[in-house]
Amino acid sequence: MWEIDQECFKPGIAFSPDIFYYHLLMERDPAFVVKVEGEIVAFVLCARDEDGSGMIVTIDVVEEFRRDGIGKTLMKMAENAMSLKKIPNVVLQVSVDNKSAISFYENLGYRETGSIRDYYGKGGHALTFEKSL
Repeated sequence: MWEIDQECFKPGIAFSPDIFYYHLLMERDPAFVVKVEGEIVAFVLCARDEDGSGMIVTIDVVEEFRRDGIGKTLMKMAENAMSLKKIPNVVLQVSVDNKSAISFYENLGYRETGSIRDYYGKGGHALTFEKSL
């Protein structure tokens, strides 16, 4: 899964091995994977923030499986699971440069709520998005 994350995000945005495995080994609430012919091709890792919000830690889809609806399905599964746990909203961060991801989240009903300077390191700014469940 770490290798998929490296393929999906450029250096500075992709998780380092220690941070990725920290998120992977923490109790994810929830986490879902998609396998094709026994190989993982997509996954979403979620968490519950200290304020009770749900959080999309990362969603990764191997390039050849993008635009097949897998990402949308993973997001809906994560949102439904969080809703069943009475989590009121979901938050996430995305690079200001990732126009396709921004459009993806907006099409799923997420709204931009702010920005974080240098979230991905110096000059790597992020936008924050939120969706009520």
